[in-house]
This record gives sequence, structure tokens and C-alpha cells, in this order.
Amino acid sequence: MQQSNSIRFEFRDGIKDTNKHSALIQAGYDQMNLMVNLTGHITFVDLFAQTFDELIPRIVSHVARCAEYGLVRDPERVVELLNELQRHNGQDSFATLTERAGAGDEPFPQEASDALHELGLCHGVYLPQILSHRPQVMLGLHEGIQELIQFAGDFSYRSMWEIPATKDLKSSMVAIKRAAERLLIFSCGYYYCCLGSGQCVGGLPSDYCWYRAGSTVCGTGSTPCSNHFSMTEFGDCGCC
Repeated sequence: MQQSNSIRFEFRDGIKDTNKHSALIQAGYDQMNLMVNLTGHITFVDLFAQTFDELIPRIVSHVARCAEYGLVRDPERVVELLNELQRHNGQDSFATLTERAGAGDEPFPQEASDALHELGLCHGVYLPQILSHRPQVMLGLHEGIQELIQFAGDFSYRSMWEIPATKDLKSSMVAIKRAAERLLIFSCGYYYCCLGSGQCVGGLPSDYCWYRAGSTVCGTGSTPCSNHFSMTEFGDCGCC
């Protein structure tokens, strides 16, 4: 799946009148920019199923560039925490860690959980949190990872916005929406949803609509204005 030739991604480029939006919404835009510029070159199947020995070096290579963009305040600490994941769980992936934590029968180093917590809380690097004391939550995350890989695994943080939404991609749209609701991936809500081919109109706080600059086609990651993927509209998508 091809992505933009432009190296830097700016989420605000696909939204009208962003200067009028609140500080809370602006923070969501910055969070999305961080995740797209940090991991947007990595497909979801790789992001969640590659071992940390394979994945972490790919993420680390983009930390300095994100710092140059003003999206990472402490790049040295971010790299240190990412390397902690690799050092303690190099042969694991998010898929295997959530499966193990969900089963509750095999402990894993607390350092991995602590590193993920600090990456999200202090640095805005939005990755699944692994909690050994919440097996049911971890099982839900594992199921969400499997669903996302199956139906939208070839998408990435970047391509889910830059690939136009079409009826043929409705299974991917549903999987991406559900992954965001499960807190597997970040998607900033800002009271707009996607109506028709590419018209952003008023919606709910959990809605998100983005259209490519110079285009009238919404990105695959956008929320349809129905707000809910009903069985009538998406009943044959195969992933619900």
C-alpha cells in the first residue's frame, strides 16, 4: 500500500479551520502527529505482531526526527524506554504479551509494563498497556489485535488517513474504528464525522474526520456520520 512521498505528516492539513479549535483538540492533533511520524511507516501487522527485537529499532530510528518537529521533548529518554522493551522482552510482541497477560499463567518482567506506562503518560507514545493484573482487559486487547491484523493489517497510522475510504474498505474501516475504541491505536475526536465522499460535518466528541488536502475523499480512518457501525450498514463486513 503506497504512502505519501512527503516525510512529515501534519494532521491539521486535512482539517478546516483548525486555528479555531480548543487547546484540548489541538493536543489530540499533536498526539496524532507524533504517532504518525513515529510509526506511520510501520503497518499494523508489524506494529503489533513483530517481535520487539525487530520492531523497536524501526521506531527508534524516527525518534530524533519527531524531536526536530517538536513532538518529543525528551528523545533520549524515549529511546531509553523503547530499548527497555527490547532488552526485557525482545522475543515478544504486543500480540504475545497481551495473550500471556490474558492467560494469567506466565509472568513477564514488570520493566516492560513500566516502560510502556511512562512512554504513554510522560511522552505521548501511544502503545498498548500491558497489565498482568487485568487478564480480561488483556484478552480484549489481544482479540482486538487479531481483528485489526486480519482486516486492516496492511494499513498504518499514516495510510489509514491517506488512503481514501471506499465501500470496498468498510471491513478495514470497522476494524480501525474498533481498535481505537479498544485503545489499541490513538485517534483524536473533535466533533466532526464524514458525510458522503468527503464532507466533514458536526458529530460527536468521539468522532474524527480527515480528508486529504486537495481531495474530497475522507480517509479510511474517518468516522462515518452514522457514528455507529450498524448491522444494517456494515453487517456483511465480516469483522463484527
